[in-house]
This record gives sequence, C-alpha cells and structure tokens, in this order.
Amino acid sequence: MPDDLVEACVRHGLPLAAVPAHIMFRAITDTVYLGRWGELSRRHALPESVRGRLGRMAAQGAGPGAVVATAFAHLERAVAYVLTPSGRTVAATPGAAAIPAREAAVLLAEAVPVDADGVSPYERWHLYLPDPDDAPPRMLHELASVLGRCQEARVRARAEERQTADELGALLAAPGVDVAVVAAALRACGLPAEGPYRVLVAETGAQRAGLA
Repeated sequence: MPDDLVEACVRHGLPLAAVPAHIMFRAITDTVYLGRWGELSRRHALPESVRGRLGRMAAQGAGPGAVVATAFAHLERAVAYVLTPSGRTVAATPGAAAIPAREAAVLLAEAVPVDADGVSPYERWHLYLPDPDDAPPRMLHELASVLGRCQEARVRARAEERQTADELGALLAAPGVDVAVVAAALRACGLPAEGPYRVLVAETGAQRAGLA
C-alpha cells in the first residue's frame, strides 16, 4: 500500500482496506453489503446475486445445509444453525461446532422461526446465530423465508412419495392388474422394474389405524 495513499486517506478521514490481489471485487462489495449496508436497505438485506442463487436453490429442492452455506459464504466468521423444536441440528454453516440437543432447545428463544405451510409445530425449523451481530436481522428473516420454501418442498416431496406408495400398494392388492401398470407404479416409487423385492407389513392395531 503506497505511503502517500495511506497519508491522504488519513488526512481526509477515509477508510482504507487492503486485500490480497486474488480476491474478487464482487466478494468485497457483497461482504460490506451483508455486514453493514443491509440494515439501510428498505427492501432486501441480501445482495441480488445471493438472493437469486438462493431462490434457484430453493426451487431445485436444495437442502438447508447448502442454503445456509451459500447465504453466509461471504461472512467468514458468521456461524449459523438450523434447529428443530427438540434441539436437533438440521444444518449448520461449514465448520460450526456441534450443539447438544438439550442446549440447542434452550437457545430456540433467541432464534428466528422458519414459517412453512403444511409443517407442524413439532417439525418447524428455527434459524439460530450464536452472535446476532454477525448478520443484519433483515438478512436472517430473508434467509428464513428461503428456508421455509425449502421445507415446504420437502413436505410436498414426502406427500408425493406416500401417494405413489399407496397407489402401488393398491395395485398389488388388486386382482388381475396389468403387468405394465404395476411396472410403471414401481418406477414411480423409484424401485427397479425387476426384483428381488422384500415386502414388509406393519400392524398398529384398530385404535391406531393408518399409522403403520
């Protein structure tokens, strides 16, 4: 860093930072944006490039781990967790230390709840940062919205899996079903067209019908 540049910046009260030459300028601006300017934004705290990437990931069914890692990629010191109401860690930023479930359950009071349609309160995710100053609050709420879309996609995928499994079970129990129809139902369930197969039957009793 040239001495005259340093002296000029000191004289005029301008901040000056030095970074290695291989660091992309976009990475610098995104880091400043996320860490400082996000609070001043009227609409969004996440940079447009990050928001677009997260939106595509949610649409493609990405998991919460990938979403959190992408959102905090430019905040090197930030640590974040996605927790369940029981304290189970669903996802965390790379390198984050594990939190025992009992401790994590207590920390939920400081977390941002993730709203998702079709999700019970017992499954609802929570976004938790040990140091709230690592990211602006608006960014956390935007990220929680993305995570909500991810969880909704998981709920829909599970519902589709159950439906295709029910359809296959009905076909196998019905007499005289065409072999091609059964083969199509097997493929829909992700099963090979030819065996061997193993069929499991579970019974929960008349009072708990349907739980099996």
